[in-house]
Amino acid sequence: MSGTQDAPAEARRPTVFLSYARADQAQATRLAETLKAAGLDVWWDALIEGGAAFAKSIEAALESCNAVVVMWSRTSVASDWVLDEAARGRDLRKLVPVSLDGTLPPIGFRQYQSVDLSGWKGEATAPGIAAILRGIAAAGQAVVDDAGVVGQITRVFPMQSELTLLTDKDQAIPVMVVR
Repeated sequence: MSGTQDAPAEARRPTVFLSYARADQAQATRLAETLKAAGLDVWWDALIEGGAAFAKSIEAALESCNAVVVMWSRTSVASDWVLDEAARGRDLRKLVPVSLDGTLPPIGFRQYQSVDLSGWKGEATAPGIAAILRGIAAAGQAVVDDAGVVGQITRVFPMQSELTLLTDKDQAIPVMVVR
């Protein structure tokens, strides 16, 4: 045994998958920078290396992220890529929808509260940014009481969250403990 102990593992920062239409890239860049400044790792298509299999890289990032922030706009509601990414985020219970210009999300996503960023100029202290950060923190999180895991946060609203209870003792949800 050596005389040194291993350094404690550094806590993994939450990873956010950022979904947007190419026409909204300037706003996506501002949001990515703001989320990074808040201590989050941000994955978006700008990180895909040349020669990488685009769809496989996106799929792996969606599966491994903590939250999927979807930037809805007039352009993104018509994007097959954004629709696919949003659907996967919804199915994984990681969806954090954002409205860039007041556009309603497409059918299948309107039951989720969107954070309004229509007047956002890039300020890190904007109320919409705080709402996004709360949504990211809550997305897919396990709810635990003294008996153990009782459910999972499935939807986040400005003043409350929706919890899906686990009533079948044979069911399970993924839980990551970060210390």
